[in-house]
Amino acid sequence: GASERAAFALADLLHATSQVAEVEDLMVGMLRALGYADLARTVPGLSEVGAAAPLKQLWVFSHRRAWDPVLASGIEEVVPAA
Repeated sequence: GASERAAFALADLLHATSQVAEVEDLMVGMLRALGYADLARTVPGLSEVGAAAPLKQLWVFSHRRAWDPVLASGIEEVVPAA
């Protein structure tokens, strides 16, 4: 019953936490490989993960643009404000 569902929820949380840590490590690795880690450390309050996040978003956008025929055509997608 409830304890079994709680155990599943905890297992899911631990798995998700592990995946986030893995992605953050990859993002920081890319930041370092591009040579921006030292620059990021000069900005007060900015972590390497925080500095790498826009690079990840840029990669996702450019990757999606390459595979999405509408975006590849140069017509920008309109996304409603949240």
